[in-house]
Amino acid sequence: MAILAGKGGGPVNFSASCINTLSGTTGLRSAGFTLNSDGTSSTSRSPTGGTGTSTCGPWYFPNPTAGVGSLYWCKLTISSQSNTTISGAVNTVQSVSGASWSFQNSATNVEGTGSGTLTIYADSGGTQVITSNSVGWDVGFTP
Repeated sequence: MAILAGKGGGPVNFSASCINTLSGTTGLRSAGFTLNSDGTSSTSRSPTGGTGTSTCGPWYFPNPTAGVGSLYWCKLTISSQSNTTISGAVNTVQSVSGASWSFQNSATNVEGTGSGTLTIYADSGGTQVITSNSVGWDVGFTP
């Protein structure tokens, strides 16, 4: 099973989940999310077989707007992780436009888990916090 979730408040908000259930089988599984430059976001999961759904709403409210991602910055800080390979910038302030992360179990017969905080800033220095959102994942083997 793979799950990603986050939630915040205000004009900048983030909520996403990615579920991919392949119980009883081993293999590498991943789940990820991207903050798009127009204020929308998207989730990904691999492999796409099995059961489950991926949903993601816009991160900018009330209406996604072309280019709004260039006005904000973000940082994903990891609190804990086990058996996980993370793709994407971690502990680094970056432009929201196209910021993307993926979480994969580190071996075919283990479950990758962890949590962190996604913070969105009004400045590139990461000093003016707009919102912080919890992010968690559970990817890989489930007997």
